[in-house]
Amino acid sequence: MKIYLFTASLLLSGIGLHAQKFKFGIKAALGRTELETVFADRPDLNFESKGRLGMRVSGFAEYFVTGKWALQAEIAPSLLGGKFIYDEDGKEMINKIRLQTLNFPMMLKFYPVQKLNIHAGADFGFLIEAGGVSRNVDHGLFLAGDLFQDLFSGKTDLKDHIRTFSVNPFVGVEYNLNNGLFADARYTFGVYDMAKSSKGQGFESLKNSHLLIGIGYKFKKKYDLNTFNS
Repeated sequence: MKIYLFTASLLLSGIGLHAQKFKFGIKAALGRTELETVFADRPDLNFESKGRLGMRVSGFAEYFVTGKWALQAEIAPSLLGGKFIYDEDGKEMINKIRLQTLNFPMMLKFYPVQKLNIHAGADFGFLIEAGGVSRNVDHGLFLAGDLFQDLFSGKTDLKDHIRTFSVNPFVGVEYNLNNGLFADARYTFGVYDMAKSSKGQGFESLKNSHLLIGIGYKFKKKYDLNTFNS
């Protein structure tokens, strides 16, 4: 809750600040998300991570501290998770886990040139829903099959086995166009263990990393780096 209040206050803090120092925007991103895990009740299983499609939409506020340094906070509903291949009783099985989260990435951005920045920060995540589906590998490995199973197949509720809060570091790069559009790529390192096992059930460890590539739009006019030099 403290993270939520901090983010909300940062998004609203543009009131009273110099307009040229503040920008707001929206972004949508797709990419690969994967889990590194060990099941508490089956530590002998050898999982081969295949990753799966990850999605994120976000609204953000960016504040320029100087001409080259900026702070940014986001509110980002996300679909993350992972997919594993493993052998069970001579059959090759696939286990898919989908995590619905509400994320609050916060970062420091450096602009070596006006249109390009590199950034790093921490991604604070809150779990909303977690579900898992197991199938024979011969069924539904293609993208449409994955989406169909996610939407219509019965899923095992995994929320009791995953911690509600997580925080992971990330790095990224962003390129801005003159018309307010921009593209970015961001990699989040899965270092936080989300596992919450109980009486030998659930996960022994569970870490989520993801690479997301996004496009977005900044509503404010492109910031002029010369403002701080005038």
